[in-house]
Amino acid sequence: MKNAIIALIGIAMVIMVTVGINTVENKTMRQNELDSNLDKALERTMEILTIDPVYQISKNDTEVAADFIENFLVNTTSDATFKIDIITVDPEKGLLDVQVSESYAQVIGTGKVSARKTVILDDWENPDNTYFTIRFCLDDKIIKQVNIHGGDKITKGILPQSIAESETAVFKGWRMMMPQESDVLYTEDSILNLTVTSDLVFQAIYQEKN
Repeated sequence: MKNAIIALIGIAMVIMVTVGINTVENKTMRQNELDSNLDKALERTMEILTIDPVYQISKNDTEVAADFIENFLVNTTSDATFKIDIITVDPEKGLLDVQVSESYAQVIGTGKVSARKTVILDDWENPDNTYFTIRFCLDDKIIKQVNIHGGDKITKGILPQSIAESETAVFKGWRMMMPQESDVLYTEDSILNLTVTSDLVFQAIYQEKN
């Protein structure tokens, strides 16, 4: 009987230690995943803010916040409940301060991790003195290609100086195709709002004449 009790106590201790180790490892893994997903979502949101002048013109806090939430959830695969607090958002200054809390089921009770990060677009630095390539295309043909220092804005001198027009179509502007395809049609004025932080590809867009 005594040996049986000792064996049961030993088994219980092993189970408790195993649960404890599993709980700690699970929390560490989820914290790392949360930090990584938060970084990616912030980076992606600031990318969109940089290349999409609509935000800068409308200064719509709600759109920036909604984009961050979408970008965060796209990267998240955890079976958990998330609470996202947008603490500060200012599209004009390129400021986004966010806190995310995650609650998840574990062997005993509910586990929780959280992370808070702030990003300021104006603080974008180029410590490696990187240059990015900008291409302006007409269908499959590159009509102009330039290299621009990271963090600089597109200037009028970078734009193709002459765009061929036909008797049936008129040139309307440039549509971004890379790093991601955009529905925004950039004019000569709005394209000057873009800060270059990656390689960019623009496609000439024409509209048929009536």
